[in-house]
Amino acid sequence: MAAALDITSNPEIDFSQYSPQQLLTTLYGHQGFKPQQQDIITRVLNREGPTLGIMPTGGGKSLCFQIPALLQENLTVVVSPLIALMKDQIDALTKKEIKVARFVNSSLSEQDKEEILDLVVQKKIKLLYLSPEGLKSERILEVLKQIKIDLLVIDEAHCISTWGHNFRPDYLRLPTVMKEFGNPQILALTATATIEVEKDIQQQLGITCQVFKASFDRPNLYLEVVPLAENVKKELFLLNLLQKLTGPTIIFVTYQRTAEKLAQLISATGVSCLYYHAGLESEEREKRQNAFISGECDIIIATIAFGMGIDKPDIRTIIHYNLPQSIENYYQ
Repeated sequence: MAAALDITSNPEIDFSQYSPQQLLTTLYGHQGFKPQQQDIITRVLNREGPTLGIMPTGGGKSLCFQIPALLQENLTVVVSPLIALMKDQIDALTKKEIKVARFVNSSLSEQDKEEILDLVVQKKIKLLYLSPEGLKSERILEVLKQIKIDLLVIDEAHCISTWGHNFRPDYLRLPTVMKEFGNPQILALTATATIEVEKDIQQQLGITCQVFKASFDRPNLYLEVVPLAENVKKELFLLNLLQKLTGPTIIFVTYQRTAEKLAQLISATGVSCLYYHAGLESEEREKRQNAFISGECDIIIATIAFGMGIDKPDIRTIIHYNLPQSIENYYQ
């Protein structure tokens, strides 16, 4: 067993002496990998070609690139559309005294972005999270073209598929970016993908992946659809339901105005809750996310901008106030 690791004093420490299992145990406190994790990590580290991992939320997708990022010599770039998820993962790594991971997105000032890019140039960053919009930044691309990139991770990979939910046109730049980055190893990850979407992801990226699928059987989850009669007001039903629930709860809605309206309605009953959507300033979004993660507030009403990869182990209820557009969207 390897001794406790400390990379804070020397960001360029050589991790090659450690195995993925040793990092898993020492840094993350897990004794064993979840299904598909070890196979994906091994394939990435052996540089065996493009990889597509389809693993449910909570299945451990982030370890599939965080461990290789620490073990490999050069930079790992993660493209993710979820700002809240980036912050959550960086915060979790920082708590483990891993300070060689950063993100660059619209929540940062230009000065902060430049400071992080300077650290990238100095090779003091091992793991860099980018928003897909960041792929259009000439400054970011200019810096990354100077750096050796070992691994390019495409998180929420279904966003590149016109057949999938949450299509993001900025993802279509990825094939060009892959070439500009010197064709690094590619790891695409998503929580859900139909066979059609799975094929389309590879076609849009212009690559052929080995596909790893984890089981979607989640025996610890209870799913229920509640049909309401025409004479039942959905708002009142929600208020009554919340009185019966315990533990942190996320209520997903489609529109920003719905989030604000419901938060006002629930708060009027004396229950502490917050709303979260992309229309809020970045500092306010961060403040509200922290309040929910820390337990200061147990109910958050959010659009999909909040994301579902939030690492909060005591969440007990997820409510979809508005009907998701598809089964894949619901499961995601």
